Parts: sequence; structure tokens; C-alpha cells
Amino acid sequence: MIDELARPRVGIVVPGGLDEWEFALAARVLTLGVLDRVPRARVSVLVSGGAVPAASGLDCGRPARRLEADDRQRLDVLLVVGEGTAVRGRGGCEVVRVKGIADIARAATSVGTEHLRRNRVELLRLLGWMQGGGLPEHVGVDEVVAAVSQGYEGPPSIVAAIAAPAHDGAAHAAMDSVEDAPNTAQAAMAAVEEALNKAATAAVECWKQRGSPGAVEDARPGRRVGTQHAAMRVEMRALERQVEAAETAVELITGSRTWRYSERMRDAYHAARRRLQR
Repeated sequence: MIDELARPRVGIVVPGGLDEWEFALAARVLTLGVLDRVPRARVSVLVSGGAVPAASGLDCGRPARRLEADDRQRLDVLLVVGEGTAVRGRGGCEVVRVKGIADIARAATSVGTEHLRRNRVELLRLLGWMQGGGLPEHVGVDEVVAAVSQGYEGPPSIVAAIAAPAHDGAAHAAMDSVEDAPNTAQAAMAAVEEALNKAATAAVECWKQRGSPGAVEDARPGRRVGTQHAAMRVEMRALERQVEAAETAVELITGSRTWRYSERMRDAYHAARRRLQR
């Protein structure tokens, strides 16, 4: 019972009526993004408007259900896809919106772990997928994302949006300086990252303040300890992501032509300083 209570609850709201691949990709990318930030979160995929997709292999074991008015009271945050997607109910948890499917698709290769993507690529190879060839018939969302991260280009059509950051990143790496104007794909990914960060923060804050929405804070020691432990893990993960971002920025700078060409001048400068300080 304690384990059930000590988990923030996040609802991912996707508009109905989408193509099955678009719906599945949006739900999966945002689910992985939430779990990156709040490892113990209970994630529900909800549908607002349109038909609810039937359970299938594309839902990764998280079949969608209709968004209800009391979900806003029951959950700790709602992460909503689309500016115009309706959210039923008033009051309750915070609503965080993220833009369209294409923007979410561009963030597909930045969520989850590298270990997960590597395992998916190995699975594709076992199933007979080869570079430049077709995908197995019953491939899932995780496998498509992993394949695109390795350079695959093909169906479904949403693959083009997933691959956009990789293409833009290759062009960006060929430039002399990392200070060039940001590209559209990178800006879209940053917006999705910001929405995920905001949703994770809102979920943890709501969850810490009242345990479960609509209830007063529980004074039981076991529940308090569980909450504090999970909150600490969330904060540690956020710090890890900040360190990873800083390391990436340093790698971009040290890998540029400007940095390489100025290496001799820097060495001479440091040598001169050492001599003067003796």
C-alpha cells in the first residue's frame, strides 16, 4: 500500500482521431520523458475528443482511456498535447501543454536511455532489419525510434519528423562555431524538454503537498519516508540532466574548428604565465 501511494500520478492527454502511429509516438515519447524525470511516476494515457484507439502492440502496455472530469482531481498533473485539446473539469492539478505531434517526434531520440535504444537496435538486427532495408512487420514505437537514431529512413511517415534533429545536428557540426543561429528542430526539442520539466516539477509539488489529490497530507511515517525518498530521486535525476547538458555544451565547444586552431596560442599563453609566476 505504501508503494502505491508514494508515486506521483501523471496523465498524458492526447487528442483522439490521430493516425495510430502519431498517437502511439506522442504517448510513448512523453511517457519516457516523464519517467526520465520522475522514475516512480504512474503514467496514464488519456484521450480527449475523437475515438479512443484500441489496445495494440503500439501502446507499449499502456492502453489509452477516455479523459474524465475527475481525472484533474485524481492526478498530480496533466500533460496535454496540442494548444486546442480540451481538458474537462475545473480546479485540481496543473495543466501543462506541449505543442503538436511533429515537435514531440523531434524529441523522440532524446528521451529514454541509450541502453534502451541500443537493446532495441540489437533486437531489430535479430529480426532481420538491415541498414537501408525495411522494418519487420510487427515493429513497435521503441524500435522505430531506435532505428531512426541509427540512420533509418522509411515508413511510417512520422519517421521524417523523428529524424529531423539528427540531420540538423549533422549540419550544425560542420559549422565553425556553436554560436550560430539555432535551427527549428533543436528549438522544437527544447520546447518539449521545457514542457516535460514543468510537468515533472508540477507533479512532484502537487504530490508532496497532499499525497494524493483531494486529500489532506498523510501523517503516517511510512508514507512520508516513501515520499521523501522518491522526491530525492527526482531531484538527483534533475541534477544529472543538468550535468549531462553542460558536458554536451563543452564537447561542442572543444570539438569546433576555432578551438582546435587556437590550441597552440592557448598553450603558449599558459606557458608564459607559468614562467612569469616563478
